[in-house]
Amino acid sequence: MSKALQQSADMVLITDCEGVVEYINPAFEKITGYSIDEVIGGSPGILKSGKQDSDFYCKVWDTILSGEVFSDVFVNRKKNGELY
Repeated sequence: MSKALQQSADMVLITDCEGVVEYINPAFEKITGYSIDEVIGGSPGILKSGKQDSDFYCKVWDTILSGEVFSDVFVNRKKNGELY
């Protein structure tokens, strides 16, 4: 699985259950402009665009922590400020 994640064109970010980033793949770095050193050990909140409110993010975590699959559209912000 590790090789598949490394080679994926889609960005991957994995956190622990406390929300601390444990893994990002090269596509994450390419798409967002953030390096592995800037992200690992931090929060995925680094990507927040301000386009979604705190209720949205509470729903994300509540869904994931309950073992359900969360599906929605995120509007995030790259390191250069561009939305994606």
